[in-house]
Amino acid sequence: MREGHLELRLEPVNVDALLADCAEEYRAAGEMAGMSIAVATDVTLPVVMTDRWLLRRVLNNLVVNAIRHSAAGRIDLEARLTSDPCDHLQILVRDSGRGISAEEQAGLFERSQRRHGAHRDDTGLGLIFCKMAMERMGGTIAIESARGTGAAFVIVLPSEASL
Repeated sequence: MREGHLELRLEPVNVDALLADCAEEYRAAGEMAGMSIAVATDVTLPVVMTDRWLLRRVLNNLVVNAIRHSAAGRIDLEARLTSDPCDHLQILVRDSGRGISAEEQAGLFERSQRRHGAHRDDTGLGLIFCKMAMERMGGTIAIESARGTGAAFVIVLPSEASL
């Protein structure tokens, strides 16, 4: 992917269904960790032309991280259309975990960082993959968090991806 050799397989993707499938796949693992997983989407979500497999891998990684780094609570998968400054599809993976300090966030998507998670050391390579995948699909990924408030990973896909 880094060398630009990953060929995207663009297809119409129903994001609501994709989030529901992801939540269902990880529901049991979440429950074993004391986490519930909920999905909330806008009624008016368009079908998006993107790489279903790549987007699903990004979502899977973010949900697994939320389960791994949260002692108990809730994971929310949300999707909505935004219009600031232009139309985009925004997907959030939000948890009620320990949160991530501003200092930790600074290098979160960089390979040189090594994480120390609640259960084991974490290389952080999954988040690097997420960033590279989102960029390859013409989107972005960012984090909104503070220590003690949980974390929300925000994926944005461009409006031209909508059908």
